Amino acid sequence: MKTLREEAFYLEDVETNRGMIAHQLEETMTVMDDPSCGIRENRLNELLMHAVTFSDFYKPYADYKSLYDFPVVNKTILKEHMEENTVSYLADRKDSVKRKTSGSTGTPFGVPWDHRKWSKAAADLKYFSYMAGAGFSGRIVQMVVLHNKLPLAQQIKTNVYYVYADYLDDENCLRMYKEIEELNPILLIGTAYILDALADYLVRHPELKTSIHLNGIVPTAQAVDEKTKKTLREFYQAPVYCRYRCEEVGAIAIEDGTGNGYRLNEASLFVEILKMDSDEPAEEGEIGRVVITDFFSHAFPMIRYDIGDLASYKTVDGKMYLNELVGKANDLLYATDGTPTSPTMYRFFMYNYFTVKQYQIIQNTLKDFVMILNTTDHSLEADITEKMKEIFGDDMNLTFEYVDEIPKLRSGKTRISVCNIQF
Repeated sequence: MKTLREEAFYLEDVETNRGMIAHQLEETMTVMDDPSCGIRENRLNELLMHAVTFSDFYKPYADYKSLYDFPVVNKTILKEHMEENTVSYLADRKDSVKRKTSGSTGTPFGVPWDHRKWSKAAADLKYFSYMAGAGFSGRIVQMVVLHNKLPLAQQIKTNVYYVYADYLDDENCLRMYKEIEELNPILLIGTAYILDALADYLVRHPELKTSIHLNGIVPTAQAVDEKTKKTLREFYQAPVYCRYRCEEVGAIAIEDGTGNGYRLNEASLFVEILKMDSDEPAEEGEIGRVVITDFFSHAFPMIRYDIGDLASYKTVDGKMYLNELVGKANDLLYATDGTPTSPTMYRFFMYNYFTVKQYQIIQNTLKDFVMILNTTDHSLEADITEKMKEIFGDDMNLTFEYVDEIPKLRSGKTRISVCNIQF
């Protein structure tokens, strides 16, 4: 039997969204329960046929026999062919949105999502929150940076409340702790670096106690430190389920409590693990490149997209899990007064510069920064400097260097922040 809040969700979805999220949620639940049910094959075939029909980038592959006739692509390739790959009749609709990211790769990128893709991503997140202990209607607190701010009325409506985490000094960590206690959620979600800061603060302040009863804690964006997992698990007496996602695709996988690793979102994605030095499949248990085909990426087809992470995989009872996930390796940067900053703050404005192929921020002292840019556009310095000072302080010193290539890590990602300060 549905709760009143669940009934309200379904009624509102029917009224404002033609019931699309609820329908997609049912499909997600069906496929995650039984990936062999046939729905995945239908969705994949729909995407491939759509891509060779409407995407100028993929039209040359119209004679394909299977997914493996399509090339493996990465962010740089898709960015170079943005116009050819965009399906305008979907991307230009008023109800489409653009998912922007500079992520951890240092390459600004924006991908259009049509309404169907947006609805499927929302359904997947609702399902993943259910897996982590929130049910389909439990109160969630999400720790975010300021640019994500939503009106309180919208937070009440969705039962997802925001705790803002722009800066991670002790004063703000204490505020976050108090707000979480006041909101009394059953699920706490936050990026790994925010949860790292909160856990460190709790360790240094053993006098703090909790009165809330969490069903789960979900770190996102990257793997959380084991010390952080242990601290939060013991403080809140709740399991920690790490979530794996990227902005341009959405939810990829989440730990499901079985101990098998990250359960893949097989309802929306076809995931391959390819060898490091070729596009051949890696063996089960072998670390390789994570390559994703997004069934619902019709406005901008993403077929065999190498997202720049490494992982191994295994199959348990017909369900695919990722293990040994190797992702982001960026340093925390500090404001000129020594306050740690959330990386999302500079990623947020950098992804607007689409003429920048790569970037890297190096902090040598509290006041001295270097911005390395892979671009031929030298007109951005004043705008970038202004935004950097808003984050790090008016008394910062910023110099620019221009290069043809920023070296990549073994995973294929570019390290976008480097802190050389010795504390």
